Amino acid sequence: FPSHDNTGFVIETPSLGADFVAQNVDWLTAGIAVSGILCLVAASSVLNQVWEAGRDARMRRTIGRPLASGRVSRVEGLSFGLILAVVGGFVLWNWVNVLTSVSAVLTMLCYVLMYTPLKPLTAFCTTVGAVPGAMPAVLGWFAAGGNPGAEALALFAVFFVRTDYGGRLYYSEQNVYTTPPRREWQSLTEEEVDECYYWKGRQWTTDELVRHVEAKLREKNA
Repeated sequence: FPSHDNTGFVIETPSLGADFVAQNVDWLTAGIAVSGILCLVAASSVLNQVWEAGRDARMRRTIGRPLASGRVSRVEGLSFGLILAVVGGFVLWNWVNVLTSVSAVLTMLCYVLMYTPLKPLTAFCTTVGAVPGAMPAVLGWFAAGGNPGAEALALFAVFFVRTDYGGRLYYSEQNVYTTPPRREWQSLTEEEVDECYYWKGRQWTTDELVRHVEAKLREKNA
């Protein structure tokens, strides 16, 4: 599910999982499955932004998002996200199969209710986030008629390792959840910003980094 804007990855991996089940894939069913999965992916992204609107408004990378910038209210975002979730689950339940629908909805809930709240707290969030990140291929397997078992577990494991490793690199190198807000560091020098923003060997949480910036500003103005 949503991972650093890898929408193409989310589209391609269900088809890959389906291809493992049968050489002659029913591409109509595959297309419907991808559409339903994408609705739930979009729901995950929207509900993530509803949850994180306050934090997003304090980070340079995310301050322009619709909810963080105030262009969309949390009520509107929540309503839209829930509609997308219901549509996605309904499409998969009625035109693919129950296993794919239930698995996809649980994957969305894992992303929103487990991964999202962990993001500002610990780098372990990437391991939790690797679960929904690895699921699209498994959902494709289920959509094509595959059953839970060793094959599905192996498929999950391959993408879980890929997603967790990539997520940890992204988290540690880019500090994507810990960018100091522009309005708090705009008076700092370039060197001071680098110290706060590109701190190597330390994965700041959002709250820690904001406190660090505020301390730097107090020191500067003392």
